[in-house]
Amino acid sequence: MSEFLVGHDGAKPGKIDLDGDGVPDIELVDTDGDGIVDAQLEDYDGDGVPETELYDADGDGKPDFVIERADGVETISVDLEGTGELEVLDSYPTGDAE
Repeated sequence: MSEFLVGHDGAKPGKIDLDGDGVPDIELVDTDGDGIVDAQLEDYDGDGVPETELYDADGDGKPDFVIERADGVETISVDLEGTGELEVLDSYPTGDAE
């Protein structure tokens, strides 16, 4: 996972190509239309499905929930206490094992 860019000064919705191959690796998204980036989607293998989705639901610049996909398993983690520490709530097979 890369640095969480949501909440940084100057973060704007858009796509970032980290390796210069012409395929976006990170997408910063304004999910609620208020003009502030509140989600970061990371797709490093270029298949169009993010391996990691990070969402800042309360605007503090830290991910409040994260969805990670790896080796055919999807894991959902949530900051239940508001401390910035994510707790895994659920993991399940997706059927997309490589």
